[in-house]
Amino acid sequence: MSYASLDEALDIALGFSPKSTPEGRQLAVNYLAQYKTLPYALQFLQTSTNEKQLWFATSTLEELVRSRVDLDCSPLITLLWSVVMEPSTNLPKYIVDKLRLVLVYAVLRHNSLSELCVQILDAVDTLQSNGTVRQPTLDVWSCLCEEMSMSQNESTPGVFVELTRDRMAHHAQFEAHVMSFATEVVKLLRHFQHQVAVQSPSFSDAALATTLRIAGFVSTFRFAGDGAADIVRDMIVLAMEFAAYPLRQHTPSSSQSSSIRLALSSNAACNALCTIVATKWPRDVAVVVVNCALDGLLAWLALLSESAVQRAVDHDHDDAYLDTVSAFVETFLSHHLRHLHHARYIASLSALLGHVVTLTSLQPHVSGLFHCLTVWEVFVSHVEDIEENEMGRPSNGGLLRSYEVGLVGVMQLLVERMLFASNGPQLGELDEEDGGGNPTTTTTTTRSTYDEYADKEDDIATGALVDQDQTSTELSDLKAFVFECFSLVRRITRVHDLTVQCALLSCVSAQHVTNSNVVADKSTGWDILVLFVDLAEYITTHRVHTRGAAFVDLEVRHFIIV
Repeated sequence: MSYASLDEALDIALGFSPKSTPEGRQLAVNYLAQYKTLPYALQFLQTSTNEKQLWFATSTLEELVRSRVDLDCSPLITLLWSVVMEPSTNLPKYIVDKLRLVLVYAVLRHNSLSELCVQILDAVDTLQSNGTVRQPTLDVWSCLCEEMSMSQNESTPGVFVELTRDRMAHHAQFEAHVMSFATEVVKLLRHFQHQVAVQSPSFSDAALATTLRIAGFVSTFRFAGDGAADIVRDMIVLAMEFAAYPLRQHTPSSSQSSSIRLALSSNAACNALCTIVATKWPRDVAVVVVNCALDGLLAWLALLSESAVQRAVDHDHDDAYLDTVSAFVETFLSHHLRHLHHARYIASLSALLGHVVTLTSLQPHVSGLFHCLTVWEVFVSHVEDIEENEMGRPSNGGLLRSYEVGLVGVMQLLVERMLFASNGPQLGELDEEDGGGNPTTTTTTTRSTYDEYADKEDDIATGALVDQDQTSTELSDLKAFVFECFSLVRRITRVHDLTVQCALLSCVSAQHVTNSNVVADKSTGWDILVLFVDLAEYITTHRVHTRGAAFVDLEVRHFIIV
């Protein structure tokens, strides 16, 4: 079948034409096969301004490079390098993005990875006249590092599928340059740090974000040797500074147009930090990672306040920043909370718990609170593991008490968040099918949810969010939210430590006394306090607290009834 032009065949093949029936598309694809050659692809790429033809040329190049046909990649690599380093104005961004991938595939096929690494390092080391790094260079570097990072494991072979022996050889070539890459990343981050400090007009948020993504990709390789610990330390310190920037930003949102914004790079910094702390480093580097990440995290979260969070949200235009902060806290704790059980970290652990309570309390929306619940899930799971496996150790009583302030704080917060009277706006966000946000209906719903799950204590044993997807499909949004909060509260009350339990009882009593002006509530609070004092006197007189977990179970149930 003949076509009036190549564009007509492309329109039919792509489904843009009324003639794009299954049969018509197949005929168009057959017709276009004659143009799927290297000469035609290069011709279209170098001469055409037609976006469809450029897409066809780029797709053809990718297909040829990833196929088994004989192909001399050397001249193609030279051409692609020049195209992506000096992209023409007639090339759409998505075409340039795809050509970078084709360049990486061609290099891997040609087995010239070392040459490309050296070429990238030379290009990155050469700043422009205004002191900035060229974005196209960073983009090529990021593309290469991402592909090599993805292909480290057999389960994730990367986009460019190749034989295992070839992949291992390529990784050996790449790893020879990892230390140089990491050193150059730190150098660039310091350069951006200076630009931010002096409010340089040549600063590029996109360039910094790309560099931070490269830092994350490079960190998936366990580079070791002299200087490795120092490089990782510098990466963490610099990334922490950029990640905390929105909270340190004191410029009012109304005049931020004249100040530097890190909307892209603050989130990229959080993601890079997640990768760094999740990597399994050699022991000497791992110690540095824990110490630096903990110190930086404490300083970072200490900046939290209602006004700072509002600035961060304005800075980012949504809650993505707060979500990435929560994700980093969760990642750090998931991999290193057990290290914080060492005696030298006890004070820091208590401070960290307090900061996470603040982070949880300042979440402006329910979605952010769900992210924080996953963080508390990590804490509570560790406490449960300690109780189950290590309670015989004499030091664990003090360790559990280091969790006291945080657990009490978040439990009180969650109780408030589950009540419409104290958390109407956020509960109103949830699309309750039978209430439409009506306070009376919502209050009834939350109470019915408590009753529905109050007897399922043994079923709520694996964590607040483990079955979130399944629960969300079975429950309305409001019931799912209350269920997650309620289940975590129940798990906290099951902590078998008398000091923690006493603090929880005090919390309940204080809430009745101070959080309401109703005389009946204050009277109830005092009644609870009197019972609590009587119980404490009985415990100390008869030394009941020395009789094991059976008493603690009884005391916990008493607390739940209260």
